[in-house]
Amino acid sequence: MTDVQKRCYIHVGLPKTGTSYLQSIFFQSQDALARQDLSMLPGTVAAAFHLQLDLRGHLREGMDPRPAFTAVKRLPRHAARVTTSRALMTQELFAGAGPKQIERLVGQLPDWEIHVVVTLRDLGRQLPSAWQQRIKARGVDSFPEYLAAVRDGRPPATAFWNHHDPVGVLARWGTQVPPERIHLVTVPPAGAPIDLLLQRFCSVLEIDPATLTMTAPDDNTSLGLVQAELLRRVNVALGERLPHPRAGYRRVGKGYLARQVLSPQRGTPPRLPADLAQWCTETSREWAEALGCAGYHVAGDLEDLLPTDSAFTDADQAVTDANVAVSAADALASMLDTRLIELRDLDALRSRLADQARELDALRASQRGIVRRALSRAGRVIPR
Repeated sequence: MTDVQKRCYIHVGLPKTGTSYLQSIFFQSQDALARQDLSMLPGTVAAAFHLQLDLRGHLREGMDPRPAFTAVKRLPRHAARVTTSRALMTQELFAGAGPKQIERLVGQLPDWEIHVVVTLRDLGRQLPSAWQQRIKARGVDSFPEYLAAVRDGRPPATAFWNHHDPVGVLARWGTQVPPERIHLVTVPPAGAPIDLLLQRFCSVLEIDPATLTMTAPDDNTSLGLVQAELLRRVNVALGERLPHPRAGYRRVGKGYLARQVLSPQRGTPPRLPADLAQWCTETSREWAEALGCAGYHVAGDLEDLLPTDSAFTDADQAVTDANVAVSAADALASMLDTRLIELRDLDALRSRLADQARELDALRASQRGIVRRALSRAGRVIPR
């Protein structure tokens, strides 16, 4: 490997562009990737998540594991153990990194030729997904409030532009990586073959997608508009409780209530109101034109970034209290059913533990008897 220029692909997002789908496949397919001369860096989803938290200064004492606080410093050691000539680092929140943070990350890999990979999806589908993701991360902004903030470029949607504006994201990463080493992978339009995104991504990595484990993730499913509004109201009702996504809310709010209880209701997903169509299309076209002139390599078609008519609706999407009440009643019924199953499982575990404790006590008593008899035969007496 000393005679080969090592190459590291850094997949920086954008969020909600099929990143969970791609990451699930790549992290499950590490043996197949290694046979094609590519390794995951670092080797787990959790390690990549902690790496971006450390890089961006978002770690919190008492909330995040101690090794996470040295994730960036340990990256060169991880890289030195890579036995392939190519590596893939993937974490969608790298999209929000600032210039100094990007310089620091790239500086940890001085012996590697850095390539940046960005997955892009049309704004018409991106915005509703970004709002849902915000709600599943304990957000409290209604859909109309969030859309108005995004359009006006003001809080609480500042983070949206920081993570989802491809021109801005690539301007920051372009301070460290030349345009010929920046790869754009467009998310195919609705109705395209399900594996087309994977094929496009693999073409950048020079990997055969047919060799990979095609298992889609089950923890990032979408909610219907009513179900998302119910979760938003729950977030409001929480007040000061469960104040941070990584301090328990991710497990019970996103992992349990959103994914296990509300997602199965299969509600109608939110769409952009028709009065945003012109703004959305013009913004998307500006992005496509700017990206097309920048000298980046494109896997797919920049026309995929233009929203289709199906992204918009003239229908009234106002969610009524009655809508929420029906969803909440269904959710509570599901939670009661699940809770009974959990209680029965808990009762069974307690019964097994009690039986095992009695068996252990009997075994200890039997062993004490054996020891006493042995000592008695030896002429020694021990107190009871």
